[in-house]
Amino acid sequence: MKSIQLKMAAQCCQFSPYDANRIAVSTADCFGFVGPGQLEVYALDSSKYNEPFTELGCFNADNAILSLCWSECDRNLLACGTGEGMLHLLQIPSNYNPLSKQATNIEICNCRAHLQEISSLDWNIHQNHEFLSTSWDSSIAFWSCYPSIKRLHHISNGHNGRVYQAAFSPHISTVLCSVGSDGLLQIYDLRTAQLAAKVDNYTNQTTGKQVLPKPNSCVKTIIAHMRECLCVDWNKYNSNYIITGSAGGEIRVWDLRSVPNNKQPLIGFQGHKLSITKVKCNPFNQNCFATASYDMRVNIWDMCMTQTSPSPLAPFACTGQYGHHSEFITGLDWSSRDEHLIASCSWDRSVNIWKDCSKGQFNV
Repeated sequence: MKSIQLKMAAQCCQFSPYDANRIAVSTADCFGFVGPGQLEVYALDSSKYNEPFTELGCFNADNAILSLCWSECDRNLLACGTGEGMLHLLQIPSNYNPLSKQATNIEICNCRAHLQEISSLDWNIHQNHEFLSTSWDSSIAFWSCYPSIKRLHHISNGHNGRVYQAAFSPHISTVLCSVGSDGLLQIYDLRTAQLAAKVDNYTNQTTGKQVLPKPNSCVKTIIAHMRECLCVDWNKYNSNYIITGSAGGEIRVWDLRSVPNNKQPLIGFQGHKLSITKVKCNPFNQNCFATASYDMRVNIWDMCMTQTSPSPLAPFACTGQYGHHSEFITGLDWSSRDEHLIASCSWDRSVNIWKDCSKGQFNV
Protein backbone atom coordinates (compact mmCIF):
# COMPACT_ATOMS: atom_id res chain seq x y z
CA MET A 1 0.00 0.00 0.00
CA LYS A 2 1.16 3.53 -0.82
CA SER A 3 0.06 6.62 1.05
CA ILE A 4 0.04 10.33 0.21
CA GLN A 5 0.22 12.65 3.19
CA LEU A 6 -1.77 15.85 2.70
CA LYS A 7 -1.78 19.26 4.35
CA MET A 8 -5.56 19.35 4.81
CA ALA A 9 -8.47 16.95 5.21
CA ALA A 10 -9.20 15.02 2.01
CA GLN A 11 -12.66 15.33 0.45
CA CYS A 12 -12.53 13.42 -2.83
CA CYS A 13 -10.11 11.37 -4.95
CA GLN A 14 -10.25 10.01 -8.49
CA PHE A 15 -7.95 8.11 -10.84
CA SER A 16 -7.37 9.49 -14.31
CA PRO A 17 -9.41 7.67 -17.00
CA TYR A 18 -6.41 8.02 -19.34
CA ASP A 19 -3.37 7.25 -17.17
CA ALA A 20 -3.26 4.44 -14.63
CA ASN A 21 -0.57 6.26 -12.66
CA ARG A 22 -2.38 9.58 -12.17
CA ILE A 23 -4.67 10.48 -9.30
CA ALA A 24 -6.29 13.77 -8.25
CA VAL A 25 -7.37 14.62 -4.71
CA SER A 26 -9.30 17.58 -3.34
CA THR A 27 -8.80 18.85 0.20
CA ALA A 28 -10.25 21.40 2.60
CA ASP A 29 -9.14 23.14 5.76
CA CYS A 30 -11.11 22.51 8.96
CA PHE A 31 -12.77 19.43 7.40
CA GLY A 32 -14.50 21.61 4.79
CA PHE A 33 -16.54 23.68 7.21
CA VAL A 34 -14.51 26.88 6.85
CA GLY A 35 -11.27 28.00 5.22
CA PRO A 36 -9.41 27.38 1.95
CA GLY A 37 -9.13 24.28 -0.21
CA GLN A 38 -6.65 22.69 -2.56
CA LEU A 39 -6.65 20.28 -5.49
CA GLU A 40 -3.50 18.26 -6.13
CA VAL A 41 -2.60 15.87 -8.95
CA TYR A 42 -0.01 13.15 -8.41
CA ALA A 43 1.76 10.55 -10.54
CA LEU A 44 2.78 7.20 -9.10
CA ASP A 45 4.75 4.27 -10.43
CA SER A 46 2.77 1.18 -9.41
CA SER A 47 5.75 -1.05 -10.25
CA LYS A 48 7.97 0.82 -7.76
CA TYR A 49 6.01 1.12 -4.55
CA ASN A 50 8.99 2.52 -2.65
CA GLU A 51 9.30 5.49 -4.99
CA PRO A 52 7.73 8.80 -3.86
CA PHE A 53 4.80 10.37 -5.68
CA THR A 54 5.43 13.12 -8.21
CA GLU A 55 3.25 16.21 -7.95
CA LEU A 56 1.95 17.17 -11.41
CA GLY A 57 -0.21 20.15 -10.52
CA CYS A 58 -1.76 22.10 -7.68
CA PHE A 59 -4.67 24.55 -7.48
CA ASN A 60 -5.49 26.67 -4.43
CA ALA A 61 -8.97 28.03 -3.76
CA ASP A 62 -10.31 30.44 -1.17
CA ASN A 63 -12.99 27.91 -0.23
CA ALA A 64 -13.08 24.17 0.41
CA ILE A 65 -12.81 22.00 -2.73
CA LEU A 66 -15.37 19.27 -2.12
CA SER A 67 -15.68 17.54 -5.50
CA LEU A 68 -13.69 16.84 -8.64
CA CYS A 69 -13.77 14.83 -11.85
CA TRP A 70 -11.41 14.15 -14.74
CA SER A 71 -12.33 15.13 -18.27
CA GLU A 72 -13.19 12.43 -20.80
CA CYS A 73 -11.99 14.57 -23.73
CA ASP A 74 -8.56 15.80 -22.55
CA ARG A 75 -6.15 13.83 -20.38
CA ASN A 76 -4.89 17.00 -18.67
CA LEU A 77 -8.27 18.61 -17.98
CA LEU A 78 -10.18 18.48 -14.66
CA ALA A 79 -13.15 20.18 -13.06
CA CYS A 80 -13.61 20.87 -9.36
CA GLY A 81 -16.36 22.38 -7.22
CA THR A 82 -16.15 24.39 -4.01
CA GLY A 83 -18.18 24.89 -0.88
CA GLU A 84 -19.42 28.28 -2.06
CA GLY A 85 -20.79 26.91 -5.36
CA MET A 86 -17.91 27.91 -7.66
CA LEU A 87 -16.97 25.64 -10.57
CA HIS A 88 -13.34 25.65 -11.76
CA LEU A 89 -11.87 24.17 -14.94
CA LEU A 90 -8.19 23.24 -14.60
CA GLN A 91 -5.44 22.28 -17.05
CA ILE A 92 -2.36 20.38 -15.85
CA PRO A 93 0.74 22.05 -17.36
CA SER A 94 3.48 19.95 -18.92
CA ASN A 95 6.19 22.09 -17.31
CA TYR A 96 4.82 22.18 -13.75
CA ASN A 97 7.55 22.40 -11.10
CA PRO A 98 6.35 21.73 -7.52
CA LEU A 99 9.62 23.13 -6.12
CA SER A 100 9.31 26.45 -7.92
CA LYS A 101 8.70 29.46 -5.69
CA GLN A 102 6.67 31.08 -8.46
CA ALA A 103 3.07 29.88 -8.44
CA THR A 104 1.82 28.14 -11.58
CA ASN A 105 -1.76 28.98 -12.49
CA ILE A 106 -3.48 25.84 -13.78
CA GLU A 107 -6.97 27.36 -13.82
CA ILE A 108 -8.53 27.94 -17.24
CA CYS A 109 -11.81 29.51 -16.18
CA ASN A 110 -14.44 29.51 -13.44
CA CYS A 111 -18.06 30.43 -12.91
CA ARG A 112 -20.73 30.63 -10.23
CA ALA A 113 -22.48 27.29 -10.73
CA HIS A 114 -24.71 26.90 -7.66
CA LEU A 115 -26.02 28.82 -4.67
CA GLN A 116 -24.60 26.31 -2.19
CA GLU A 117 -21.77 23.79 -2.10
CA ILE A 118 -21.11 21.56 -5.10
CA SER A 119 -21.45 18.03 -3.76
CA SER A 120 -20.43 16.01 -6.83
CA LEU A 121 -19.26 16.20 -10.44
CA ASP A 122 -19.49 13.58 -13.17
CA TRP A 123 -18.26 13.57 -16.77
CA ASN A 124 -20.29 12.04 -19.60
CA ILE A 125 -18.19 9.29 -21.21
CA HIS A 126 -20.33 9.35 -24.38
CA GLN A 127 -20.75 13.10 -24.92
CA ASN A 128 -17.24 13.73 -23.73
CA HIS A 129 -17.39 17.54 -23.75
CA GLU A 130 -20.24 17.53 -21.24
CA PHE A 131 -20.39 17.04 -17.49
CA LEU A 132 -22.79 17.62 -14.61
CA SER A 133 -22.68 19.14 -11.15
CA THR A 134 -24.93 18.63 -8.13
CA SER A 135 -25.45 20.87 -5.15
CA TRP A 136 -26.99 21.28 -1.74
CA ASP A 137 -29.25 23.89 -3.38
CA SER A 138 -31.36 20.95 -4.72
CA SER A 139 -30.27 21.40 -8.33
CA ILE A 140 -28.40 19.45 -11.00
CA ALA A 141 -26.65 21.50 -13.70
CA PHE A 142 -25.29 20.34 -17.05
CA TRP A 143 -22.23 21.93 -18.64
CA SER A 144 -20.12 22.00 -21.78
CA CYS A 145 -16.39 22.60 -21.34
CA TYR A 146 -15.55 23.93 -24.82
CA PRO A 147 -14.68 26.56 -25.79
CA SER A 148 -15.28 27.57 -22.15
CA ILE A 149 -17.67 26.60 -19.37
CA LYS A 150 -21.22 26.93 -20.65
CA ARG A 151 -24.39 25.90 -18.83
CA LEU A 152 -26.54 23.74 -21.11
CA HIS A 153 -29.59 23.28 -18.87
CA HIS A 154 -30.45 22.36 -15.31
CA ILE A 155 -32.90 20.45 -13.14
CA SER A 156 -34.00 22.55 -10.20
CA ASN A 157 -36.67 20.33 -8.66
CA GLY A 158 -35.19 16.85 -8.77
CA HIS A 159 -35.04 16.38 -4.99
CA ASN A 160 -36.75 17.85 -1.98
CA GLY A 161 -33.53 18.89 -0.27
CA ARG A 162 -29.84 18.42 -0.93
CA VAL A 163 -28.61 16.52 -3.99
CA TYR A 164 -25.61 14.50 -2.84
CA GLN A 165 -24.57 12.77 -6.05
CA ALA A 166 -25.56 12.23 -9.67
CA ALA A 167 -23.97 9.94 -12.25
CA PHE A 168 -24.35 9.51 -15.99
CA SER A 169 -25.19 6.02 -17.18
CA PRO A 170 -22.14 4.27 -18.68
CA HIS A 171 -24.51 2.67 -21.20
CA ILE A 172 -26.81 5.47 -22.48
CA SER A 173 -25.51 8.99 -23.00
CA THR A 174 -28.74 10.79 -22.09
CA VAL A 175 -29.61 8.84 -18.93
CA LEU A 176 -28.44 9.64 -15.40
CA CYS A 177 -29.39 8.96 -11.80
CA SER A 178 -29.26 11.06 -8.65
CA VAL A 179 -29.68 10.63 -4.89
CA GLY A 180 -30.37 13.13 -2.14
CA SER A 181 -31.34 13.96 1.40
CA ASP A 182 -34.96 12.94 0.73
CA GLY A 183 -33.84 9.30 0.39
CA LEU A 184 -34.93 9.11 -3.25
CA LEU A 185 -33.19 7.58 -6.23
CA GLN A 186 -34.19 9.52 -9.33
CA ILE A 187 -33.68 8.36 -12.93
CA TYR A 188 -33.60 11.01 -15.66
CA ASP A 189 -33.60 10.88 -19.44
CA LEU A 190 -32.33 14.11 -20.95
CA ARG A 191 -34.05 13.36 -24.25
CA THR A 192 -37.22 14.66 -22.63
CA ALA A 193 -35.31 17.78 -21.58
CA GLN A 194 -34.01 18.32 -25.12
CA LEU A 195 -37.53 17.97 -26.49
CA ALA A 196 -38.78 20.52 -23.98
CA ALA A 197 -35.92 22.84 -24.88
CA LYS A 198 -36.96 22.88 -28.54
CA VAL A 199 -40.49 23.88 -27.56
CA ASP A 200 -39.96 26.08 -24.51
CA ASN A 201 -36.79 28.06 -25.26
CA TYR A 202 -37.62 31.70 -25.71
CA THR A 203 -36.01 35.12 -25.45
CA ASN A 204 -36.94 37.43 -22.61
CA GLN A 205 -38.27 40.59 -24.24
CA THR A 206 -37.01 42.80 -21.40
CA THR A 207 -33.43 41.55 -21.04
CA GLY A 208 -32.95 40.13 -24.52
CA LYS A 209 -31.41 36.99 -23.03
CA GLN A 210 -32.35 33.44 -23.88
CA VAL A 211 -34.23 31.70 -21.07
CA LEU A 212 -33.29 28.10 -20.34
CA PRO A 213 -36.21 25.75 -19.79
CA LYS A 214 -36.73 23.82 -16.58
CA PRO A 215 -37.94 20.51 -18.00
CA ASN A 216 -39.11 17.62 -15.89
CA SER A 217 -36.87 14.89 -17.29
CA CYS A 218 -37.39 12.44 -14.40
CA VAL A 219 -38.66 9.11 -15.73
CA LYS A 220 -38.57 7.06 -12.51
CA THR A 221 -38.61 7.85 -8.79
CA ILE A 222 -37.60 5.16 -6.30
CA ILE A 223 -37.88 5.44 -2.52
CA ALA A 224 -34.37 4.07 -2.03
CA HIS A 225 -33.87 4.60 1.72
CA MET A 226 -35.81 5.88 4.69
CA ARG A 227 -32.80 7.98 5.66
CA GLU A 228 -30.59 10.23 3.53
CA CYS A 229 -29.18 8.53 0.43
CA LEU A 230 -25.57 9.70 0.18
CA CYS A 231 -24.05 7.85 -2.78
CA VAL A 232 -24.86 5.94 -5.95
CA ASP A 233 -23.14 4.14 -8.81
CA TRP A 234 -24.12 2.30 -11.99
CA ASN A 235 -23.11 -1.26 -12.71
CA LYS A 236 -20.67 -1.03 -15.61
CA TYR A 237 -22.03 -4.16 -17.34
CA ASN A 238 -25.77 -4.12 -16.68
CA SER A 239 -27.62 -0.92 -17.59
CA ASN A 240 -30.47 -1.73 -15.17
CA TYR A 241 -28.39 -2.26 -12.02
CA ILE A 242 -27.74 0.64 -9.63
CA ILE A 243 -26.24 0.49 -6.12
CA THR A 244 -27.04 3.04 -3.41
CA GLY A 245 -25.69 3.70 0.09
CA SER A 246 -27.44 5.48 2.94
CA ALA A 247 -26.75 7.47 6.09
CA GLY A 248 -27.93 4.43 8.03
CA GLY A 249 -25.18 2.18 6.64
CA GLU A 250 -27.54 0.31 4.30
CA ILE A 251 -26.51 -0.97 0.87
CA ARG A 252 -29.21 -1.58 -1.71
CA VAL A 253 -28.92 -3.02 -5.21
CA TRP A 254 -31.70 -1.95 -7.58
CA ASP A 255 -32.91 -3.55 -10.80
CA LEU A 256 -34.76 -0.80 -12.66
CA ARG A 257 -36.89 -3.39 -14.46
CA SER A 258 -38.29 -4.89 -11.26
CA VAL A 259 -39.34 -1.88 -9.20
CA PRO A 260 -42.71 -0.85 -10.69
CA ASN A 261 -43.96 -0.20 -7.16
CA ASN A 262 -40.78 1.82 -6.41
CA LYS A 263 -40.24 0.05 -3.11
CA GLN A 264 -38.41 -3.28 -3.27
CA PRO A 265 -34.66 -3.49 -4.01
CA LEU A 266 -33.14 -6.54 -5.62
CA ILE A 267 -30.83 -6.82 -2.60
CA GLY A 268 -30.70 -4.82 0.63
CA PHE A 269 -28.60 -5.25 3.77
CA GLN A 270 -26.65 -3.46 6.50
CA GLY A 271 -23.15 -3.06 5.05
CA HIS A 272 -21.52 -0.67 7.55
CA LYS A 273 -22.01 0.50 11.11
CA LEU A 274 -22.11 4.18 10.08
CA SER A 275 -23.04 6.26 7.02
CA ILE A 276 -21.86 4.99 3.64
CA THR A 277 -20.10 7.85 1.89
CA LYS A 278 -19.10 6.22 -1.40
CA VAL A 279 -19.99 3.20 -3.51
CA LYS A 280 -17.97 2.22 -6.59
CA CYS A 281 -18.63 -0.64 -9.00
CA ASN A 282 -15.65 -2.58 -10.28
CA PRO A 283 -14.95 -1.59 -13.92
CA PHE A 284 -13.65 -5.11 -14.64
CA ASN A 285 -16.08 -7.35 -12.73
CA GLN A 286 -19.86 -6.98 -12.98
CA ASN A 287 -20.43 -8.74 -9.65
CA CYS A 288 -17.96 -6.77 -7.53
CA PHE A 289 -18.26 -3.35 -5.87
CA ALA A 290 -16.64 -1.39 -3.05
CA THR A 291 -18.10 0.80 -0.30
CA ALA A 292 -16.55 3.36 2.05
CA SER A 293 -17.99 4.60 5.30
CA TYR A 294 -17.68 6.89 8.27
CA ASP A 295 -16.82 3.72 10.23
CA MET A 296 -13.33 4.12 8.65
CA ARG A 297 -13.64 0.91 6.62
CA VAL A 298 -13.54 0.09 2.92
CA ASN A 299 -15.41 -3.13 2.11
CA ILE A 300 -15.15 -5.13 -1.11
CA TRP A 301 -18.28 -7.13 -2.01
CA ASP A 302 -18.82 -9.97 -4.48
CA MET A 303 -22.46 -10.72 -5.31
CA CYS A 304 -21.62 -14.17 -6.73
CA MET A 305 -19.76 -15.53 -3.70
CA THR A 306 -21.37 -17.21 -0.72
CA GLN A 307 -21.44 -15.65 2.73
CA THR A 308 -18.02 -15.40 4.41
CA SER A 309 -18.54 -11.85 5.54
CA PRO A 310 -17.92 -10.14 8.90
CA SER A 311 -21.34 -8.56 8.33
CA PRO A 312 -23.81 -11.36 9.19
CA LEU A 313 -26.69 -9.59 7.44
CA ALA A 314 -24.98 -9.50 4.03
CA PRO A 315 -26.52 -11.94 1.52
CA PHE A 316 -23.17 -12.41 -0.24
CA ALA A 317 -19.46 -12.33 0.50
CA CYS A 318 -17.36 -9.44 1.72
CA THR A 319 -14.08 -10.45 0.08
CA GLY A 320 -12.01 -7.71 1.70
CA GLN A 321 -12.24 -5.22 4.54
CA TYR A 322 -9.63 -2.51 4.92
CA GLY A 323 -9.08 -0.22 7.89
CA HIS A 324 -6.25 1.95 6.61
CA HIS A 325 -7.68 5.23 7.88
CA SER A 326 -8.05 6.77 11.33
CA GLU A 327 -10.83 9.23 10.42
CA PHE A 328 -13.99 9.40 8.29
CA ILE A 329 -13.46 8.13 4.72
CA THR A 330 -14.73 10.73 2.26
CA GLY A 331 -13.47 9.48 -1.11
CA LEU A 332 -13.18 6.16 -2.94
CA ASP A 333 -12.27 5.18 -6.49
CA TRP A 334 -11.51 2.09 -8.54
CA SER A 335 -9.00 2.52 -11.36
CA SER A 336 -10.40 1.95 -14.84
CA ARG A 337 -6.88 1.14 -16.08
CA ASP A 338 -5.69 -1.32 -13.43
CA GLU A 339 -8.07 -4.12 -12.45
CA HIS A 340 -7.04 -4.30 -8.80
CA LEU A 341 -6.03 -0.71 -7.99
CA ILE A 342 -8.18 1.11 -5.40
CA ALA A 343 -7.78 4.49 -3.71
CA SER A 344 -9.46 5.99 -0.67
CA CYS A 345 -9.05 9.33 1.08
CA SER A 346 -10.01 10.54 4.51
CA TRP A 347 -10.23 13.39 6.97
CA ASP A 348 -7.01 11.97 8.45
CA ARG A 349 -5.20 13.92 5.68
CA SER A 350 -4.15 10.89 3.67
CA VAL A 351 -4.82 9.11 0.39
CA ASN A 352 -4.20 5.36 0.45
CA ILE A 353 -3.64 3.40 -2.77
CA TRP A 354 -3.47 -0.38 -2.80
CA LYS A 355 -4.20 -3.48 -4.85
CA ASP A 356 -7.10 -5.71 -3.85
CA CYS A 357 -5.76 -9.01 -5.23
CA SER A 358 -6.55 -11.56 -2.54
CA LYS A 359 -9.98 -12.89 -1.62
CA GLY A 360 -10.98 -12.87 2.01
CA GLN A 361 -8.48 -10.25 3.16
CA PHE A 362 -9.53 -8.41 6.30
CA ASN A 363 -7.03 -5.72 7.24
CA VAL A 364 -8.69 -4.02 10.20
